[in-house]
Amino acid sequence: MRHTSRETSTTTLTRLIKALDAHHPVTITYLKEEKDENGRKTGQLVETVRTIEILDFTVSQAGDILLKAMDRESGESRSFRLDRLVAYTVHRSAYTVPRLTANEQNAPELATVTVLYAEEPSMTQGQQFAKTMRYFLSIGTRTRRDRKGLDLHRVIVDWVVTAAMERGTLPPAEEAIFASAFDAACAWIKDIKNGRGSWMVIEHIDGLSPYQFCALLGDMVDAGVNSSSAGRQYFAQMRADLLAQAS
Repeated sequence: MRHTSRETSTTTLTRLIKALDAHHPVTITYLKEEKDENGRKTGQLVETVRTIEILDFTVSQAGDILLKAMDRESGESRSFRLDRLVAYTVHRSAYTVPRLTANEQNAPELATVTVLYAEEPSMTQGQQFAKTMRYFLSIGTRTRRDRKGLDLHRVIVDWVVTAAMERGTLPPAEEAIFASAFDAACAWIKDIKNGRGSWMVIEHIDGLSPYQFCALLGDMVDAGVNSSSAGRQYFAQMRADLLAQAS
């Protein structure tokens, strides 16, 4: 069993994405909001243990990172806030609960957060992200990916995940801008960092400078990458574009 308090948010997210990718169920210790006999929330959190089969990661309209999953006990779809995850164990067995259809997975209450910016209204949300992240990490056009032993691709993604999962760590303006790229960061972790995508796409993205990598994540934001499937589609189109350029 792994305790979320003993590892970074990015590590927790990476391991859960790997569980989703491999279709391995996960037993979680979760802080559930207690309800009274009339079904009204009391505001009290109680620990509960569930075994779930993760379907996707998304951001709620309130800005919370959610695990969308099938609950093995009830056989129904449930959403779990990642910040209320206390501990988890990834099993080596396979999924058994019937999966939801594509329409059911895109529940209306689980929408990607849209952030409106007062400054520079001509900039898209993704462009605002790229500009702010470059300024935040002092990234210029000549900045190399390796900075004193640190992989800046990983550092950029770490700050995106921190903004989305550890709210209050950053000033509100930067937190909102960085968190907008959370789904794009998840797609990078799953298909590029974990090596599940096309070798051509992985090689191309690994060769990007930090300046270009910020632009990539920003473009994914503007392209509407808000789920694992959307990330796969984005990288599939990138592969097609790279093949076209090579021909």
